[in-house]
Amino acid sequence: MKVLDVACGHGLYGYTLAGRDPRARIWSLDWPNVLAVTETNAEKLGVRDRAHFIPGDMFEVPLGGPYDIVVVANVLHHFSTERARELLARTGEAVRPGGKLVAIAISTSDAAPHLDPVPHLFSALMLAWTSQGQVHPLSAYEEMVTAAGFAPPKVHSLPDNPLRVLIADRV
Repeated sequence: MKVLDVACGHGLYGYTLAGRDPRARIWSLDWPNVLAVTETNAEKLGVRDRAHFIPGDMFEVPLGGPYDIVVVANVLHHFSTERARELLARTGEAVRPGGKLVAIAISTSDAAPHLDPVPHLFSALMLAWTSQGQVHPLSAYEEMVTAAGFAPPKVHSLPDNPLRVLIADRV
């Protein structure tokens, strides 16, 4: 099972999967200085022999593939809707038909901001920290995922947590 972890950071999403399934081979994509930390975590978790590293810009570096699973965790809020859509389209090209996208993202809901304040406050931080970052509404994530060549995602909410997990099959 080939897994691409885009903007992997610490690598724990992909390496947790590898720790649970000995068939999993993880391709960790991030900046070279980040991958030094990622590799240390692969070693600590006992999966270094199944870890591969792709240094560079996730919008430019060849992704390889085809992969069975692509993980895009905690990164889409750093970008405008258009740029996030572009990244998801790149991942869609790297996933085999029937493969899966697992996107983990903070999203706003349809509730009034005072009833769901954390994502709205986080969106304000993204506007301050990035040039175009924002917390996208769940409907925008669903549109981005389907535009990238995936089926409509199944959305999983975490209790008392603004993160949503979107899982979608490549069509």
